[in-house]
Amino acid sequence: MIVKEKLYDPDFVREFTEPATARSLGYPRAPVGARRVSELSRVGARQLDQGPPRRRKTATHTGENGIQVPAALRGEFADFVVWDMKRSGPAAVSCDHVGEHFRTTGIEPALEGTLTVQLVNGATVEVRPVFDLMRSYLLETMTLKTVENITWAPAAAVEILARQIAANRGKTLFAMGMGPNQFVNNDLKDRAVFLVAALAGNIGQHGGNVGWYAGNYRTTMLSGVPRYAAEDPFDPQLDPAGPPHVKAFTRYKSLHYYAAGERILREGNKQFTTGAHVPTPTKAIWLSNSNWQIANTKYHYDVVFNTLPRQECVVVNEWWWSGSCEYADIVYGVEHESFSSSVPAHALEAHLCHHQ
Repeated sequence: MIVKEKLYDPDFVREFTEPATARSLGYPRAPVGARRVSELSRVGARQLDQGPPRRRKTATHTGENGIQVPAALRGEFADFVVWDMKRSGPAAVSCDHVGEHFRTTGIEPALEGTLTVQLVNGATVEVRPVFDLMRSYLLETMTLKTVENITWAPAAAVEILARQIAANRGKTLFAMGMGPNQFVNNDLKDRAVFLVAALAGNIGQHGGNVGWYAGNYRTTMLSGVPRYAAEDPFDPQLDPAGPPHVKAFTRYKSLHYYAAGERILREGNKQFTTGAHVPTPTKAIWLSNSNWQIANTKYHYDVVFNTLPRQECVVVNEWWWSGSCEYADIVYGVEHESFSSSVPAHALEAHLCHHQ
């Protein structure tokens, strides 16, 4: 809808994204929906009689300010071609021309249209800006009803959200949870998010950006966490007004080791797995508000079918019936903060593994 009604930020799209660059339609011609944009060849500066594009200097030493492409690698980065509406012809643009550096070129790329260019070999090809190809693809395949069927979000809600994002250019923060990044469709999800964010200029802005967070931030809501989590069970504080006696009896182990089947990692005569992981396997698991170790683990199938059966007891404390609850022997329902005068603290990876 943002594209259909032209609610996007054209200046941001031209100055910071690739969609203004041109791609050859190729032959035989086919509807955009029938071919992936990536299958259409990009028209490079060297294919046109444009000469080398103007570039900023590449990095020659570590004192350069900002992110630079090392000079030795610069030749491997392909340059782009856009259709400059001011001079009604193709123009070469390097990958260094971003933001203010792009504005200095004076080029105004076309975002839509089918254009004809002549290559250095004399051949003539039709090209379209990538933005125009994506626009056609979105209009052909991503109607509000289609999005509703894919996401289960009501079409009316999708429209409201799209209009709010478009109305708040550079001021919309996409706060993404860390868990969804571990699923097989993560790249598709992120491409969709960054497309919407880029259309409204919500990348690299203070308050307008795409970012991720982990759940451990919740412990900041409660000061003195060790007094609650590491009270000495052998020296309890009997005075109601006295401070708890703190002494930790836990030791930390990596969930990555557990997710890999608790297999000791050896390469040749070198053993990398040491410390808390050796020598005993996990006997019991107790998770608190964490879907990380079971349902959302990186090696889910191996954990559920090979590692988990070796544990004698699996306990889960949860607010919701998560995927981890499905594999637990005991599930404790935890009251939500909104229903309690106290403020419980839960961390994303809070768990207890007992060893024999």
